[in-house]
Amino acid sequence: VVTEELLPAVVVGGFITGISFILKYAMIPATAAVPTKGSYITTCEKRGELLTRKVQSVADRWLLVVKLKGYLFFGSSQKVTSLVRDMIAEEVQSGRPKYQRLRYVIFDCELLDGMDASAAKAMVALKNEAAGQNMRVFWSSVTPAFVEELEARQIINSPADCFEQFDAAVLAVEERIVKFLRSMQDQWILQHWFFRYHSRLERQRRALEPFGEILPSDSSRAGCPWQYCKKISVVGHKTILWSVGGYTRKLFLVHSGAVGVFKTRPMSEEDWATPVAVFRHGFFLNVKFFTRGLDRYTAVALEDGEILYWDEDSWFQMGREQPTMMGHVQRAAIEQHVLELQNRADFGEAPPVDVKALEELEVSSFTNHKREFLELPRDLQRIHDKVDAAIALESKGLFEKCTGGIAFYPTMPSSMSKDLQIAFHTFSTELANGSQIESKKLANALTYAGLLHSPVSGDCEGSFNEAEFMRIGLEAAMTPLSSTSSGMLLETLRHFADSAGTVGQGELVPMFRELLGSGIRMEDVDSIATGWPDLQALHGRVDYSMFATVLSRFLRSHEHYYHLFSAVREVVGVGQQCSLNTPFTAKMLLQWVEKSSKWSLTQETAEEMLWAADWRHTGNGRGEEICVSDIMAMLICKLDPNEGELPPLPKMRPEEPPVQPVDFPNLNAVLISLHPDDSPESKLESSFGEPIQSPKRNMSIVSALQGEQKGADLNVAHSAQVSLWVKLQLLLEQPTSSAAATALGVVNMVLIFLSLLAVTLEMELSGSYEKQSDSERRLWRLLALTFAVLFSIETMMRVLVANALGSKESSF
Repeated sequence: VVTEELLPAVVVGGFITGISFILKYAMIPATAAVPTKGSYITTCEKRGELLTRKVQSVADRWLLVVKLKGYLFFGSSQKVTSLVRDMIAEEVQSGRPKYQRLRYVIFDCELLDGMDASAAKAMVALKNEAAGQNMRVFWSSVTPAFVEELEARQIINSPADCFEQFDAAVLAVEERIVKFLRSMQDQWILQHWFFRYHSRLERQRRALEPFGEILPSDSSRAGCPWQYCKKISVVGHKTILWSVGGYTRKLFLVHSGAVGVFKTRPMSEEDWATPVAVFRHGFFLNVKFFTRGLDRYTAVALEDGEILYWDEDSWFQMGREQPTMMGHVQRAAIEQHVLELQNRADFGEAPPVDVKALEELEVSSFTNHKREFLELPRDLQRIHDKVDAAIALESKGLFEKCTGGIAFYPTMPSSMSKDLQIAFHTFSTELANGSQIESKKLANALTYAGLLHSPVSGDCEGSFNEAEFMRIGLEAAMTPLSSTSSGMLLETLRHFADSAGTVGQGELVPMFRELLGSGIRMEDVDSIATGWPDLQALHGRVDYSMFATVLSRFLRSHEHYYHLFSAVREVVGVGQQCSLNTPFTAKMLLQWVEKSSKWSLTQETAEEMLWAADWRHTGNGRGEEICVSDIMAMLICKLDPNEGELPPLPKMRPEEPPVQPVDFPNLNAVLISLHPDDSPESKLESSFGEPIQSPKRNMSIVSALQGEQKGADLNVAHSAQVSLWVKLQLLLEQPTSSAAATALGVVNMVLIFLSLLAVTLEMELSGSYEKQSDSERRLWRLLALTFAVLFSIETMMRVLVANALGSKESSF
């Protein structure tokens, strides 16, 4: 209008239209929800309560999930990438240690329609910046064709950065977190020889049985649980435990392998990739066994393994013969089910991420016993109870070595003798001189009978008959009492005893509290006494011999935790004043390392170890201070997959009284004293085996869910070679995909400019059609025809390859 010329008007109009487009669509959010921290993401993989909290704590710092939607172009992509860049910049400016910084970003593409060249260029720039910060970008909910597009545009380094399922992407990150935690746990284990010994025992026990957290007391183990359950071997992707619509009358307990629960029976590869839940070692399946409910899901083995189960008959038999055992199994199964429902409720909605003010929770002083704002995980609470009792026993000097001679050597209860007898016949071999049990089977046989943490020497050789095995069992189960200990027991008994010198069983717990303090739990004491059928002969009355026998067993069952806590106390370096709430700093860890002179640690590594051990503050701990309880949690956390085989089921013989224990010459060489004066470290060195290394998992959950595609690290179906149609589509539509595409884009722009210039020059130079000469008409007609043919060919080519990448909307 101002210049009265067409060309400036076209240029200005195009500029205004472009600005209008950018302003209009920049207001449309490119994300379906607020970015979510990893601590608020749940997956199908079920883990123990303590491990779950540890993974969530690390994931809170390491993982960010961004759900994309719509069509990404320059304006909207800048908002997405600036979000991640701001988080990176905030972490760097705040001086956050590298091990606490963001490491993984998952862009979920379930609602994404596509992206233009400018958005792709922005994502490439973000990927490169992330790599410089030791960060990795993953893409989830993507099709194989979209993976090809991402790879062709160089947005990803390889298809291993893409996942067909969002759950698989999060699991891949969680596996890396578990690997990190495992490496940190190994660092802690190396700090003391008893940490290493404890880790070895726990791995051996978990490889043998899944009952560790289910049957924790003597009364729950009495009667040998193996008599009431059966075992089956399952084959990955083949064995079906139950199907939708059936009535399965079995309670399952996973020992090894993995079982997936699906809404329907999985048939396709996509079905295998979307389980409702995945269960591993120590988890119960089919809890509706207690309610006789209808099967709503299908359970299929994902990996080869072994599973224990109870049917209705064996469950009824266990309830009749061992009601305490049945009660503990039922309670453990229901606790797991309730915890799973609670986790679903707790993580149903995630709060937004405030990039400008990332929350930094103050790490308070660890002096108040009630300071935790998180409830203790159940497995850690059990350790707390054991350690509290061990500290009370130590305060009375009951763990001191018997220097003045043994005043009382207890006998073993008949129920424990029976369990040892079953274990012997199950693990023994018939030889010429009768049944013998080999030394290499001793530890498993004692665990089979319920005697956990028995310090069996790795150097003992030969074999043992039943009487010798019973003597080993007696030594592993009971602690001899010194004259000092016996005197304390008599003094305590006088306060409660009647004229006959006995007390009722109900007074046993008050007697223990009188002796050891009010912190002694009733369940710990009563579970030992209740499992003693010998009380029947005393008509429920407890005399000195029975009181001493229960204390002897109580001592032995807490001895391992006393030595474990003593080792922690030695590392902390504050002596007898150490408690579970004592603060522990990186400086104290470095002082211990310098004192031990066996390893070397940097300040950063020490702080990283403390941060990994801190499960309470959901990743917001600074790695400067934790408490002793957190060290215990790191030592007991189950991070390794279970690959052991179940023991044989009991080999029962005709009822016969247990063989009486007999002494034999090399008894002291079989069970090693853990008292520091006896130098147990050197004697147990042979039990450690090779240096601690984290075993590799047979198969990652990602590959299991994707159908075990061999050779795929992170499985996304894709073609190794980009097809001709895909190349042509990228050549025409994506100028940044290659040098040829860039050149073609420039040629297209030049042709468009020339066509507009031809139209303008025709009007300016030759005037209207009626005023043009024949030669001018032929020239302008030839130019118009040339441009029309070129643009028509381009248009037809674009139509032909419009869906080559499998986009939800045509790119044409």
